[in-house]
Amino acid sequence: MEKKRIQQIEKRIDVIRQEIANIGNIRPGSATKQKRSSRGRAYAEYWYVSYTFRGKGYTEYVPERAIEEVHQENQNYKTLMGLIDEWTELAIELSKLRIKVSRADD
Repeated sequence: MEKKRIQQIEKRIDVIRQEIANIGNIRPGSATKQKRSSRGRAYAEYWYVSYTFRGKGYTEYVPERAIEEVHQENQNYKTLMGLIDEWTELAIELSKLRIKVSRADD
């Protein structure tokens, strides 16, 4: 039973590795549209992306022409983090199963 599960996990990890290799450009954070107003009237809209990297927060202006690309990079980053989380969970399970199998073989 454990050996079959080990094979399943190894296959899924291989698929995850391939998916990670095909993700494309990444960027953490989220983009939000800001409005500049005066006397209650909005007269300008612009985009910012906010993110945290190595414990420090950043906010950067994003030109309108680049916002779709930034949205895609943000989505790619979220996908990457989800795959890494799944890979880590599977790697822990795999390690436990291998230890269990090696004890049974002793």
